[in-house]
Amino acid sequence: KKQMPTFSALVEKLREVNSSAAISIAETIQPLTKNGSVGMFDGQTSLKLSNAPFLCFNLKGLTDEFSKFVGIQAVLAWLWQKFAQAGGRNNPKNIAVDEAWMFLKYKGAAQYLETLARRGRKHGCALTIATQRFEEFAKEEEGRAVIESCATILVLKQEEHAVQAAVDYFHLSDGCIPIITPPAPSGQGILREGGNTTAIQIQPAPFEWSLLETQISG
Repeated sequence: KKQMPTFSALVEKLREVNSSAAISIAETIQPLTKNGSVGMFDGQTSLKLSNAPFLCFNLKGLTDEFSKFVGIQAVLAWLWQKFAQAGGRNNPKNIAVDEAWMFLKYKGAAQYLETLARRGRKHGCALTIATQRFEEFAKEEEGRAVIESCATILVLKQEEHAVQAAVDYFHLSDGCIPIITPPAPSGQGILREGGNTTAIQIQPAPFEWSLLETQISG
């Protein structure tokens, strides 16, 4: 396949065109070039996606709001257009989004999450959402749309101020409150699936602890 141009190459070509419209477009794209404020996408990837069964997009390095906005929009757009829809139902896929409440700060990103939740299954793509700030997620229209599209919901221990929001939203009984209220033991939660609600205790297998434990020993 023909190699796609970088943003720098595109800006250079636009500036060669004797047109005010082309110059205006070039100036708009300029921040995305390697010398711009969000130039992290101005380059060719050396990764062959067909050889990568697992991809992780780490947004930790995006420190200012504008960089986060551009980075999140670019990642979610790629995930929906190039990943979720690729291969259709014959190619099962899964997208996992951690700290999803942060994505709802940006309207376009929230809409992409809603699209993935509503339409991903038609293309064989599952969506897993994890958030520690349920109240922030549920107060947004797109967040509620994502929740309502989930076939399985697991409510784990909440911060004390967020417990009532989860109880009210999911119409949980009073008996569920101690299970998700500190100092409830780790691993307890409320599982909702297929219209059924039950209390569960998650116990990792011995070989899983090295992957799950976050406490530093010794």
